[in-house]
Order: sequence, then structure tokens, then C-alpha cells
Amino acid sequence: MGQVWVTDACVVSWLGVGMKPFGQALMAGESAVREHRIRIPTHEEYEPCWASKLPEDFVCESAPRTLQPFMDRNTHFALEAADQALKQSSLLNRPAELRGRGVIICGVGM
Repeated sequence: MGQVWVTDACVVSWLGVGMKPFGQALMAGESAVREHRIRIPTHEEYEPCWASKLPEDFVCESAPRTLQPFMDRNTHFALEAADQALKQSSLLNRPAELRGRGVIICGVGM
């Protein structure tokens, strides 16, 4: 079996975008849960709901502008995390012949 190197990681969450803001919020004991008003299909009025949620207008700025309207929210989150992790790692500074070797693993929690 070959070697595996974890060069960096990133998180996109209500507590913060990036490992540092996220970690600081966790260490400070902050909660990502807020009260939101949502419309339930079977009701006429908005109901209170406690949830952790990123702003509706969140977009991955590094994604091509022409594709952004066609990407769902989870894709924006995953691309943002992958982009930040890649920038923070040393993978972009590798010699050209080694740049094609690597993998990005993304997980999306719901």
C-alpha cells in the first residue's frame, strides 16, 4: 500500500468558513443553532424552527460565474471547502510533473 498524506482540510458551516474561524467558534463554545421561520407546506403560516443553516445567498466565489446559478447549495459548500483546502496546502506549489497526482475527498453532511 502506498503512502497517504493529508495536506489540509476545510469546513464550511454556520460557525465559520475555514478551519480557523470554525475552530475558534467551537473552542468558544458557540452554537450554530438559531431560530428560523420556515413555511411548512401543510400550514398557511410560517413556523419557528431551530436549525443550523448557512445564509441562502452563500456562493463559492472561485466557481465560474457562468456555472454558479446552476449549482445547488451543497455543491457551493463542497467547492468552497475544496478550494480553501487546496489553497492552504502545498499542492499548488508542486513541480508540474507531480501536480496531476492527488485527490480531493469531499463530504457533505445534511
